[in-house]
Amino acid sequence: MKCPPNDSTRRQSLQVIGGIGITATAGCLTSFSRLDSCSNSNEGGFSLDEATVTGISNEFSTPLDGLPHATQVAVADALNADSGESTSRGYYSPDPRTDFVVTGPEAHYSRIETTDHDGTQTTGYEYSVEIDIDESTLSDGVTVRSFTELPAHDRESLRSAIGNSGLLHAPHYTSFSVMFAYEQTEIRDQSVFTPDGATHYLEWDETLLRLTFEGQQTVEITSTTVSTELVATSPA
Repeated sequence: MKCPPNDSTRRQSLQVIGGIGITATAGCLTSFSRLDSCSNSNEGGFSLDEATVTGISNEFSTPLDGLPHATQVAVADALNADSGESTSRGYYSPDPRTDFVVTGPEAHYSRIETTDHDGTQTTGYEYSVEIDIDESTLSDGVTVRSFTELPAHDRESLRSAIGNSGLLHAPHYTSFSVMFAYEQTEIRDQSVFTPDGATHYLEWDETLLRLTFEGQQTVEITSTTVSTELVATSPA
């Protein structure tokens, strides 16, 4: 019977492994011969920073209010439900992008899982959206709609497309694309943008937008179930 290595053998093994690791990071990847030497031009270096519990939690979790609009609504509904689940349906599916979300004021971390199902195809109408249009450049008689006057499903499509309406005022964010895609004929007929295909002007949060029709295409509408599970009540 073979006996397990003693402590001295373990230490020797760790020293050998550690030596190989250091040699590799220095660029000596082709030979371990003592007669060979490494060129200075191939030398590399690395440094390690101690991970903190806050840093780890920030890496793998997202604050609820930092999620994109469609995801935030679905996750909030799931967190508030006794079952810990919610199901939404539409073109813009919830996508948390991290495995966990954190809510406040106390730090409560929940694991988030999403499942898409019952997909179906429909026609989507894509528009490019330019932000902060100079109103003085508009021709006489051009209609400017207010965001609040749009049908609810058109407002939801725009919110979901931009993700965070605060980007309307970000200097670096000048445009985005939106897909108006509705499964039900009645909802589609009530939309301002389907199957209109014209150029529209919209005032949203004191910002003038120009929506230009880009084309129609077949897209998928899906149901997405969001499941939540409380896993921690502190970053630790």
